[in-house]
Amino acid sequence: MSNAHQQFYDAIKATGLTPPDSIQADGKLHRFSSNGKRGGDGGWYTFFGDVVPAGSFGDWRTGLTQSWRADIGRKLTDAEIKASRLVVRCIDS
Repeated sequence: MSNAHQQFYDAIKATGLTPPDSIQADGKLHRFSSNGKRGGDGGWYTFFGDVVPAGSFGDWRTGLTQSWRADIGRKLTDAEIKASRLVVRCIDS
């Protein structure tokens, strides 16, 4: 698992949700069992693995929604901040 994938996984887990076993960085909506029960699909996530990985996740049962951006270990450039904000706006729409 890449560092960004691990950060995203940890962010989901920190909210009390059970993260999916694998996270796909394809920008598509993915459902998962947020409570760890087989067949549950209340959890969801979208993950973009671009230069500055970003995504969003939540749980439809509880109403939780959270946007997320990776810590890439350095200050973002103005262009990266702008691009990241556009991605998050698309996710939150």
